[in-house]
Amino acid sequence: MELNGAKILYTIHTDIPLLGDFKITQTLVSTWIVMALLSGFAIWLGRNLKLENVSKRQAAAEFIVERLDQFVHDNMGYHFDKYIPLIGAIFALSIGCNLNGDKYIPCTYKVVNSSFPAPAGFPFS
Repeated sequence: MELNGAKILYTIHTDIPLLGDFKITQTLVSTWIVMALLSGFAIWLGRNLKLENVSKRQAAAEFIVERLDQFVHDNMGYHFDKYIPLIGAIFALSIGCNLNGDKYIPCTYKVVNSSFPAPAGFPFS
């Protein structure tokens, strides 16, 4: 059985025995790119906010925040309000990385297993 992971783009050598070398992979790079895009999107949504005559951009941002608040309150209750930003960030990063794929930022990897053929249409075949 052969198992190949993400392509290693660069290796930072450390002299720390327990830590070992730090490998920068395609997955790490693509995750940082998605985080940068999400940060830019959040900054773009959050600037020039008004109390009156709101723009479509501000209405979209408020809709996202209201749905996230409702999601956390319905599933966890009102005493978990402090976790709303964390849950929103994890959800956005998960959606961004799953939508990423080979088309936009090449970060996926193949799992090759000669003894167990993957069924047709399996994403790692």
